[in-house]
Amino acid sequence: MEFREYINRWKKLADNLEKQLVNKMHQDLPQFEEYIREQLYSGLDGNERPLTPGYMDDPYFDSFKNPKKAAEDYKNWKTKIQRPKPSYLGFSARNNNTPNLIIRGDFYSSITAIPISDGIRIETLGVSFGSDIEKKYGSQIFKISDKAGSHYVEYRLIPKIERMINDLGL
Repeated sequence: MEFREYINRWKKLADNLEKQLVNKMHQDLPQFEEYIREQLYSGLDGNERPLTPGYMDDPYFDSFKNPKKAAEDYKNWKTKIQRPKPSYLGFSARNNNTPNLIIRGDFYSSITAIPISDGIRIETLGVSFGSDIEKKYGSQIFKISDKAGSHYVEYRLIPKIERMINDLGL
C-alpha cells in the first residue's frame, strides 16, 4: 500500500469513528440497562457511591409504630432474600444497610436505555413510581459508572474499533 492510501484509510477511520461508536452503543442498549441494574444491585449510584438513605435512615419507616424495628426487620428480610454479593463489574458486596432498589422487580425491568444523537439516556418506563425513586435517590442512579464504562470500552468498543481497523486493511 502506498503512503497516500495508508493516510486516506486512517482518515476514513477517523472520520467515521464517532458515528460508528454511537451506532454500536445504540445496538447495545440492553448492555447499558444491565450495567445500571448491576450498579443498583450493588447498592451504588453511577458515581459509585452507596445509595442513601440506607434502610436505618429511610424516612419511609417514620410512619411505623417502631421505626427502628421496622427498618431493621426490613433490612434483615432484604438481606435474607437477596444476599449481597460482589459484582462482575468489580463492585464489592453492598452493605446490609444499603438499599438495592429491588422490591418486586418491576422497577428493575423498567430501566430503559434510549438512543439519542450522541449516545444514550437511561430512564424508567412503564412504572408509575420510577420518578419517585429517582427523586429519592437522585438522577445519578441512571448514570453509567466508571467501572461499567471501562467494562463497556474493553469488551464492546475496543473489539469494534479493532474490527474497523482490520476491515480497512490497517
